[in-house]
Amino acid sequence: MPKLTIKELRELKGKRKIAMCSSFDFFNARACEAAGMDAVGTAGSFVNYFVRGRPAANDDTMEDALMALEGVRNGAPNTFIFMLPPFADEFNGIDQSLKMGATLLGAGADAIRIQGATDTKLKKMTAMTDEGIPVGGHLGLMPRFTTWIGGFKCQGKKAADAIQIFKDAKRVEEAGANWIELECVPYKVAAEITKRVGIPIIGIGSGPDCDGEVQVHLDTLGLQTFHIPKHSKVYMEFHKQSVEHLTTYKNEVLNGEFPTNKYGFTIKDEEYEKFLDGIE
Repeated sequence: MPKLTIKELRELKGKRKIAMCSSFDFFNARACEAAGMDAVGTAGSFVNYFVRGRPAANDDTMEDALMALEGVRNGAPNTFIFMLPPFADEFNGIDQSLKMGATLLGAGADAIRIQGATDTKLKKMTAMTDEGIPVGGHLGLMPRFTTWIGGFKCQGKKAADAIQIFKDAKRVEEAGANWIELECVPYKVAAEITKRVGIPIIGIGSGPDCDGEVQVHLDTLGLQTFHIPKHSKVYMEFHKQSVEHLTTYKNEVLNGEFPTNKYGFTIKDEEYEKFLDGIE
């Protein structure tokens, strides 16, 4: 399947559901592409998580982002890839945001996803769009700003808050975003926002009536066992199965069951005799 363009992605609204997921390395990205994902998101924070073992770190750099992007792009050369900005770039001004977007686009990204709808964020989106850098939005629960809401909590449960999310969605659309990730918003609210916004609304924890869904693949794989979010469906128990097969492997090595000659290489008898003569 050829890589989606921004135009094609926008035109999927109302035609069919859109499937997105995160990808954290070369092999994971290969699987995403083989499965036919419409789009894959990645970020430098995955380097903190998967390489450094720091799941809660908010200090990923442009170097980290480029490393993650390189692996994912090489693994999924024909898939639409969107990038989260390095952490500090969420707070930089317009000029720095343009430089960040251009750097990531030049390294293989197809779009940049921006969290929030403050006046500054909207100006960044508009400036990037004006320069031909495709952007996506992110509203509802925004992981990089959870300190302001007391942690990872559903957003929009009060009418006033839900109305604000809707208004923000319209503003993000007007600023040039090509889709909006709507995270952990009550499904009735998400359904109404989806009806009333002209770009695709991609849910995560926001119910079945959005235009599509995005999931963090490490959760759906069962790769991490620290905390599985309510909105994630675990399709396989990768960590548990890995422990089981590694335990079997270890026991077979200790018991002399593996390896056997089947897994080794042969030598011709005459060469083996020469070898014995040579070492004696």
